[in-house]
Amino acid sequence: YIVWIKMLLNIHNYKSFLRIFVIFNDPIQFLFSLIFNKVPQQITLRTPIGKIDVNVRNYESLKTIFSIFCREDYFIKKDCKNTFMDVGSNCGYSSLYFLTRNKDNNVICYEPDRKNLDFLKSNLKAFKNRSSIRNVGIAVESGYSEFYLTADGKYNSLLEMKDYDEKVTIELVNFNDEIDKCSDSDSLIIKIDVEGIEKELIKEIDFKNKENVSRLIIESNDCSKLISRKHKRILVNGYVEHIIFQ
Repeated sequence: YIVWIKMLLNIHNYKSFLRIFVIFNDPIQFLFSLIFNKVPQQITLRTPIGKIDVNVRNYESLKTIFSIFCREDYFIKKDCKNTFMDVGSNCGYSSLYFLTRNKDNNVICYEPDRKNLDFLKSNLKAFKNRSSIRNVGIAVESGYSEFYLTADGKYNSLLEMKDYDEKVTIELVNFNDEIDKCSDSDSLIIKIDVEGIEKELIKEIDFKNKENVSRLIIESNDCSKLISRKHKRILVNGYVEHIIFQ
């Protein structure tokens, strides 16, 4: 009931409701699944490059697919040709959105949760030539750290939580180094969803020296003020910052 109350109170969901009938190949199946918590193993989406089959891990995955493809939390134009760093790729739904805007985009995925990794690999199988997957976490320093997993795989974090399901040790790679590895990309877009350490990552980077980074898409509403490089800030759906460098 709490989930439904939150959804009903979010005005942005109403604005995107009609897109369900555009995006989902079987919108009735999606609505039935959402209302009655009957999660299908797979759903089919309509995208600018054609229909794609998407493997669904759980109920949280259904909500995430809606927020990305219908509500367009990570909106980018179809004609923008970019390389994307998808930091916190989860099951690959954000990566699929970026890859299906056109046939030229490329994505590098970072996902430390091995259960999510299985879905990520299967969902990006058709895009092997334009994607790569790293089973590591992103941090300000490379090394190893404890990682706190939730049962649904959506709210995993390097920060200890009250109600975590499991604690594992994961490999971390340096955020700055990973950006530099993409220095040959003319237009790099970085999407960050890392459950609590977004500001910590942003503070460590001098974006004045990262001229190839054209945009940041961050699940946050206060990272913009940490960036000295000239940019335009757009807050999408109340909780996703699009920081567009000028």
